[in-house]
Amino acid sequence: MKKAILSVALSALVLFLSSPAAFADYQGGPCAGGKCPFKGRGMMAEEMYACPITQKVMTKAHFFLDNQKEIGLSDDQVRQIKEIKLETKKAYLRQMTEHKIFELDVLYKMSEPQLDRKGIDAMIDQVAKSMTASAKETVSAYEKLKAVLSEDQLKKAKELWLAPKN
Repeated sequence: MKKAILSVALSALVLFLSSPAAFADYQGGPCAGGKCPFKGRGMMAEEMYACPITQKVMTKAHFFLDNQKEIGLSDDQVRQIKEIKLETKKAYLRQMTEHKIFELDVLYKMSEPQLDRKGIDAMIDQVAKSMTASAKETVSAYEKLKAVLSEDQLKKAKELWLAPKN
């Protein structure tokens, strides 16, 4: 019984976290309290990501590109950052699409007269495995992104990031 409750709770949590309500502050409206942590950081409200790891990669990539002259990026470094950004966004979109399909499938299975508990559990296990792999791939993309810059460039980028914004 405890396992059943846990599975249903996990499913509900996954469904909630993927819903627009969980990220209402970032859906084109003002951030909480009118203070957006990404203001002046090269991100637009429509470029918010449900995955915090993806958000970190994309925010950092945008920042590097927006400040490429100040950081001293070469054309090759700019190209590499753009490629990492593109691949990260494509992977994110694939994962979100897979997750939406999971939502549809699990809701369909839960609406059937006879609950297929083993089938639903297998679906939950599969989506959890996929999310874990995707998160690890995104961390790898972040590692690659930071490796594009030299230590001096990373230091300069950090100084720019910490500088007061007008």
